[in-house]
Amino acid sequence: MKLISSLIVLNLIIFSFSGCSTKTQTIKKKMSEIPEVAQTNLSEVLSCVKNDVLLKEPTSIGYTFVIKDISDGTVRPNEGGSPLSDSGKLQLANTLNKYIPKTSGIVVANYPQIFRYISKGGIGLNRFGMLPSKEYKIFSKNYLKMMNLLRKWEKIKPISRNNIFLIEGAFTAFDTESVFLDGVGADGGNKGSDADVDLDYGFTKTAQSLTLSINISQPKYNLIDSSEAFTLRAYRDKETFRLKFKAGEGYFGFADEKLEVEGIHNAQQALIETATLWIISKMVDDDNSIINCFNSFETKNKDLNLSYGKEEFINLINAKDKE
Repeated sequence: MKLISSLIVLNLIIFSFSGCSTKTQTIKKKMSEIPEVAQTNLSEVLSCVKNDVLLKEPTSIGYTFVIKDISDGTVRPNEGGSPLSDSGKLQLANTLNKYIPKTSGIVVANYPQIFRYISKGGIGLNRFGMLPSKEYKIFSKNYLKMMNLLRKWEKIKPISRNNIFLIEGAFTAFDTESVFLDGVGADGGNKGSDADVDLDYGFTKTAQSLTLSINISQPKYNLIDSSEAFTLRAYRDKETFRLKFKAGEGYFGFADEKLEVEGIHNAQQALIETATLWIISKMVDDDNSIINCFNSFETKNKDLNLSYGKEEFINLINAKDKE
């Protein structure tokens, strides 16, 4: 008992000299914002293409999209450390499925075994990397039947052809160093017998560059049908303001800093949507219908600087007829 009493007294003495502190931590059950549908500047253009082009004038040919991979080519395979999202394949599948009606195109959920090299069962690509005609026809006809069944329900004219687009891409360049830098700074002050005033102001704008390369292949012949690469800059704006006022023995200081960043993952989504729009341009016969969606979006969003990107993309679409 004496030992227990001694320990209690010792603990009380230690506690009395150590002082005390409290720390309160709470976890909010409700988020500050409600989740919203992920969108980029091109989302509205893609919605227009879907509603005003593909739904009003379904394609005369069916398309089946098989996505092999959208990889991160900015790092060596099996090496970590990249800030990029590694779910590009899922992003592209999601975007294609969202903006292409199934009456015109179907996105395959899982990568088919027949697009791998010949397995023990003898099914798959041959030694030349080509898909045998028999397997190609079976695969193509299955999805053609699905599209025509959907067209029948929607009372749309059936189609007799189905093109298979084997898609593979990679984020091939990510310039972590600023590819663009612009800034301005100013300071001023006044020193008098009674008070001193100092003022500082600065503004900087930097950018990082990200590139997505895409190939569309024909698995039946093991050839690349179309290729393109898209580059986007993600900007970072920083503005600082500092004011210091001193009078006698006292002083007052004020500082304000604003930072606005265009996330690199949003840049990835924007590039995926650009690739989707490019793929859709391969499907439609009337290029002007896509250009009209661009023009309509630009009219409603005059505050956005779309002239350069829009002009480049329209030139790309128009070049399709010359391929």
